Amino acid sequence: PKLIVSASCGIEPGRVVVFGPSQGGHAAAFTVRYAPHYAPELDIAAAVYEIPPTDFVAQSQAVLQAGNPSTTQVGNTAIFLRAASDWYEADLEDALMPGVAADVEDYVRENCELASLSGDLEQIFQPGLLEAALEEDFGTYDPFTCFVRENSVVDTSVPRLDDVPALFVTAENDTLVNTEVERASFLKLCEQGMRMVY
Repeated sequence: PKLIVSASCGIEPGRVVVFGPSQGGHAAAFTVRYAPHYAPELDIAAAVYEIPPTDFVAQSQAVLQAGNPSTTQVGNTAIFLRAASDWYEADLEDALMPGVAADVEDYVRENCELASLSGDLEQIFQPGLLEAALEEDFGTYDPFTCFVRENSVVDTSVPRLDDVPALFVTAENDTLVNTEVERASFLKLCEQGMRMVY
C-alpha cells in the first residue's frame, strides 16, 4: 500500500506513526509486527493501539466461556470467524451452526455495522469450538485454533523484530473489546519486550 500511495501521489515516505482504534488498533499492532518482514524501508517512529483486541485467544475464550456474553461480543466473535473462514478458505459451518453461518454470511454482505447475535452459545457455535475455548491456548480445534492464535498479537508465530514504542489505550466501559483481557495482554506484550505505555 505504501508504494501505491507514494507512486500515485508523489509522496516520499518518511517517518510514520501507526495508529488505529478497535480493530484498527489490532491492525496497527500487526502493521508494526509485520513491517520489518515485508516493508523494512518503512520507518515507524511510534504506534498507538486504541482499544485493540490484541489477544484473540483470551477475547474468544471470554465470550465462548461466558454465561451471558453481550450480543455484540457474540456477534463480533462470529464475524471474526466468518472473516477468518473466508480469508483462509475454511468452512464456516465448522465453527458456527449451519443456520447461524448462513445468517452471518447474509448479514456481512448487506451491512457495515456490528452484528448482534442472541441465544444460547450452543445454538450459535459448534460444540468443538466451545470445547476448544475451555482448553488452554484455545485447544486443538483446527483450523480455528490456528486462526485465533495467529490473529493474537501475543500468540502469533510471526517473530517480533521491531523496537517501536507504543501507547496502548483501553476503554473502561467498552462493551465490545474485553478491557480485562487487554490489560492482561498489555502485560504479556511488555514481558515479550514490547516498549509500551498504558
